[in-house]
Amino acid sequence: MKKILLSGLSVLVCLLLVLPAGICLPFISAKSYSSSEFHLYLGNVITVDDDGDGDFTSIKEAVSHASAGDVIEVYSGIYNEYNISITTPDVTLKGIPYELGNGTSTGKPFIDGKGLDVVLIILADNVTFSGFHIENQGNRLVNAILLSNNSKNCVVSDNDIRNNSYGMMIDCASCNNCSILDNTLSNCPDYQGIIVGSLSNYITISGNVITGVSIGIDISDSPHNIVTRNKISKCWHGIDIWGENNTILLNNLENNSVGLGSYSYNTVIKHNNFINNKKQATFIIPPSIWHGPGYIKWIGNYWNRTRILPQFIFGWSCALPWFNIDWRPALKPYDIEYLKV
Repeated sequence: MKKILLSGLSVLVCLLLVLPAGICLPFISAKSYSSSEFHLYLGNVITVDDDGDGDFTSIKEAVSHASAGDVIEVYSGIYNEYNISITTPDVTLKGIPYELGNGTSTGKPFIDGKGLDVVLIILADNVTFSGFHIENQGNRLVNAILLSNNSKNCVVSDNDIRNNSYGMMIDCASCNNCSILDNTLSNCPDYQGIIVGSLSNYITISGNVITGVSIGIDISDSPHNIVTRNKISKCWHGIDIWGENNTILLNNLENNSVGLGSYSYNTVIKHNNFINNKKQATFIIPPSIWHGPGYIKWIGNYWNRTRILPQFIFGWSCALPWFNIDWRPALKPYDIEYLKV
């Protein structure tokens, strides 16, 4: 029996020494990788450069040739493009802030929509879009970036989106479990900076700096989202919430006409800074006999100055004037980390 065991062990050791590492991997590691991670191991790198030093000069053309798992690196330059539609899952578009060859461009690659149409449309799962500068999407009610078609697990991060007079800057029209992170959004006076539509949920909006838009972040009849660590200033409304079970946590709302408007229920508004807004906050509670003063939870927010006593927030319920209470306001502003500009 001992001889059989020793022989078996000897054969196993020999196999481990001889077989390639990729074949041995299942024996030595139990980790399983999600589809979004596989591009690190299986995908190709596609390069885009406006001066012709990459695989393509057009972002749209590169996207049309991409397969699942590919990374598209777009190098610094000017790209006059719109209607860039991503329909392949597990694709990463990454802006590179320097030239690929001998050009002189620096900074994030600049996509100029030329006022013609939506710039980017994400219609697939596990798509990442980061590191771009976008201006001048369509001259009618269209978006700079649109996530739709029930796309899941997408990330839009570290982009500068500005000077879009019409239409939303980032629109989650129908998506789930997506993240909008560390973007700067500015100068869109007529429409929203970030809007989460009614068919979306579980969206994370964090670290964005938004200024000079109509509504900084608009949660439109969409549940189970978290809005945290954003800086929103000089807007008509900083944050508007329509929908249930949303959390608004550690945001800086400053110098807006209205800091926050809640038109929903089961909302938690916690540890935010309300500073120098013409109206710090208001609400409308949907008609129901179950709604009461605490139905929207205001917890430990900072209300423009040190307050020892509870803070009253005035709004409406069932077409009647009503009030909510933040029972223990913060004594000083929270030190909120967000993208520095």
